[in-house]
Amino acid sequence: EVGSTSDFQIVNTNLVLNLDAGDFASRGTSTWSDLTTNGYDTTLVSSPALGQNFYYDFDGSADYGTFSSAAHTALSSQTQGTIECWVNGDTFTSGTGRKTIFGTGHSSQTDRWVVLRIHQSNNIQWSVNADGTSYGCNSDTLPSTSTWYHLCLTFDGTTAKIYQDGVSQTVTIASNGMGWFNSVGTNTIQVGAMDRGSSGNNYDPWNGKISQVRAYSTALSAAEVAQNYEATKTNFV
Repeated sequence: EVGSTSDFQIVNTNLVLNLDAGDFASRGTSTWSDLTTNGYDTTLVSSPALGQNFYYDFDGSADYGTFSSAAHTALSSQTQGTIECWVNGDTFTSGTGRKTIFGTGHSSQTDRWVVLRIHQSNNIQWSVNADGTSYGCNSDTLPSTSTWYHLCLTFDGTTAKIYQDGVSQTVTIASNGMGWFNSVGTNTIQVGAMDRGSSGNNYDPWNGKISQVRAYSTALSAAEVAQNYEATKTNFV
């Protein structure tokens, strides 16, 4: 609920980043503050709408958030982990048909990125591109628009899993394998859009609402994913 300072008993072990637009300690008009002691705060660009809501509403054009170099360094060293979020998309088909939730791009190169996104053809997608070589995975289902979803991607260095509302989905792995943040080296971490060098730092922008984003340095178990879903679903279902 808006204003709560409780973590709703989410899993805190190996929690690297915790953004929650419903928590007064996190929500802000220009900064989305990290609730962990790491302080990986997000600077909001073009003022995505907040108001009295428990989410930021990204306009699908100019809105996004960007992180400090400390966050870049921390996540870029990871070879496994978990990305978790609550999102609600207005459209998945406009523009390129790719809508960025969270990930990395490269401020000077167009062909290096690691990103969790919704793809109108490949559904929930973890896309990794390292100088033109593609890695990653995608789910077998495309979420509906105007609907809140708890999405979670886990990778233990070998096995990738995608969960939707706490339920594991069928996953297809790219022919080149999976890939994680360490795959692209120096990068720019953003929420709601991807930095793609000369193509722009608001590339494939999210059109819709983002309420929570978390990152862990290890892969959550199925039970832990379910715990986080149950602990945070109050505003959404």
